[in-house]
Amino acid sequence: NYDYSLDNLRSGSEFQWNSNITNFNFKPKLTWYASSKATIKGGIDFTSYKFNPGEISSLNGSSIIAQKFQNNSALENGLYIDAEFDITEKLNIQTGFRFSNFMRMGNENIRLYATGSPLTYDPIYGVYEENEVIGEKNYGSGSIIKQFNALEPRFSLRYLLSDQNSLKASYNRMYQYIHLVTNTTSPTPLDVWTPSGPYIRPQFADQVAVGYF
Repeated sequence: NYDYSLDNLRSGSEFQWNSNITNFNFKPKLTWYASSKATIKGGIDFTSYKFNPGEISSLNGSSIIAQKFQNNSALENGLYIDAEFDITEKLNIQTGFRFSNFMRMGNENIRLYATGSPLTYDPIYGVYEENEVIGEKNYGSGSIIKQFNALEPRFSLRYLLSDQNSLKASYNRMYQYIHLVTNTTSPTPLDVWTPSGPYIRPQFADQVAVGYF
């Protein structure tokens, strides 16, 4: 359970901000020592997320109006396998992949926009403008709002130059389905955690590393 809170005690505008994320994980895994030079690891993982993006309340009778964002929920599932081989006494190779599935789940109301997107970028003024809301769609509890699938390959090798020196290289692709939205223009910045969904796509990174150790 991750809790984030902020108290603003400035006279006349006292408020309290609370948000949290709760998740449950189930991650069984198996290791198979195929031989003295080959090891294979595999497993599955299931993660359930519950988001309380934010709730603001007045303190000491200030004029702050109490508000609460909609709660969000999501499920993330993964299947992975990794294999490690000692090709020679000096060369070691590891390779594998992870297949991930992420589902934004109801119970939630999702706004619908005339353009199909909440914002449109204005290149002349360099700002984003809000688009017209034409309605809402309700997704009941247990229904899938949006689903994403991704393949995350990985590869690494190590070559021993001597007992104390080696060369290493690796490549990884990683996907991120949970996002931190930060309001940097507010005098008291508020962070909101949100899952990927109809209007926020997953982020991904390709990481390449080469080094001498």
